[in-house]
Amino acid sequence: GGVATWDAPEIAADNPGVVLPSQPVVPIFRDSSSGTNAIVSEYLSKACADWSIGSGKTLPASGASGTFAANVVPVYSSVEMVNYISSNPWTIGYSDAGNGIELGLLEVTIQNANGFWVTSQTADVSAAASALFQSGSGWPAAPSDDFSGVSLLNQPGDTVFPICAMPFMLVRTDLTTKSESGPLAAAFVQYMLSDAAQDILPGIGFARLPSDVRDYAISKALPLLMTDPRFPPWVVESGSSIKHAGAGAGVLSSFRDTYIHIASQSAGGVAATTVANGTGNVDLSSLNLDSLAGIDAMKESIASLQDQVDGLRAIAAAGLA
Repeated sequence: GGVATWDAPEIAADNPGVVLPSQPVVPIFRDSSSGTNAIVSEYLSKACADWSIGSGKTLPASGASGTFAANVVPVYSSVEMVNYISSNPWTIGYSDAGNGIELGLLEVTIQNANGFWVTSQTADVSAAASALFQSGSGWPAAPSDDFSGVSLLNQPGDTVFPICAMPFMLVRTDLTTKSESGPLAAAFVQYMLSDAAQDILPGIGFARLPSDVRDYAISKALPLLMTDPRFPPWVVESGSSIKHAGAGAGVLSSFRDTYIHIASQSAGGVAATTVANGTGNVDLSSLNLDSLAGIDAMKESIASLQDQVDGLRAIAAAGLA
């Protein structure tokens, strides 16, 4: 609570040669129960000797010796947090990196356990999980063990980002009573560990699982999933098509689509609101099919095929006469 302005000596010492504004520091915090509260406050409890607010989902934590200063602004959610910071100069708060970066907010650098100053964009976020995994302690030996104490905060490493967390999937291992839903659940877990799913994560503000942690999940967790053998496993088709089988039953495919949707992507003069309605279904009420690219060619092909079918029918009828 001793740092009141952005040009305070404590901030200036970590920013040599930078002309800092003599403006008040306005901190923001989440006044609702929040997992982000728990992560950030646990880190500050470990890394900052002067932190007296305690740690937990609700702050100040129960039994904490300190409280927030009078100028600290409470907000309810992460969205409200980043929006408030975006609209009010000289404020500072915390949120998942994806939210702040999407709004173009400035991310401050943080000194990691090895003394290097990093942001979530310059650091290797996945390295925190890898460091804990390779440490030989703090990571459960089996996927069925208790993971509630696993913490990636302030892990060692030159490129490690010190404030990060890993979400875990809780999955019933015995899926034999779930009929066809069992193989579907197993396929979902398998997909989440695949390259196709992992490659999506950086684009939405998350980091891929490090290879050693992913190998652990694939080799030790996936074999624990038991399904009813009467129901075949589902297959995920992504990256490349499964020849002759991609359109079959039990295939989750990233290539499947309806012609109407594909054609609508190149349609001229068709408003987006005519393609998808609020339920996520195609809305044909105002869609002019004749304006879609390729429709005329498709009609001609169908007409030609119909002529061939009619001809074959005539030949077959003559042969039976």
